[in-house]
Amino acid sequence: MITIRLNPKLAEAYCGRGIAYGKKGSYDRAIADLTEAIRLSPKFAHAYYSRGVTYWHKGSHDRAIADFNEAIRVDPKLAVAYYGRGCAYWYYGQKAKAEEDFAHAKRLGYTSPRPSSTNFIQMSLSALAGVLPSP
Repeated sequence: MITIRLNPKLAEAYCGRGIAYGKKGSYDRAIADLTEAIRLSPKFAHAYYSRGVTYWHKGSHDRAIADFNEAIRVDPKLAVAYYGRGCAYWYYGQKAKAEEDFAHAKRLGYTSPRPSSTNFIQMSLSALAGVLPSP
């Protein structure tokens, strides 16, 4: 990516490339770039969120939840991170925690249907893959 060559310390460039790798199914490369974005900018909540979605697709569900938690800790107004974590909680059968996160995401302006099945959760997290909300 030309941006990284021009400015190898630009966290947003690594995040963008990581998202692109994730969309192609190159999860290890995506995680590496998203981790570099986080190293360069530890307060970059969107990178934690995107890495969480990538971990989810890789099957590392606990790591995904940890990254959603970190995204929320860094930016408590990042609605999509609450939704992602809510989907993960729903997947694990923790419906009350999931509903709490969905409600919080909605209060912050995020609108999306609530999951009704495991397939819906996978589709929701697939749709969220690469979502990089405006800071």
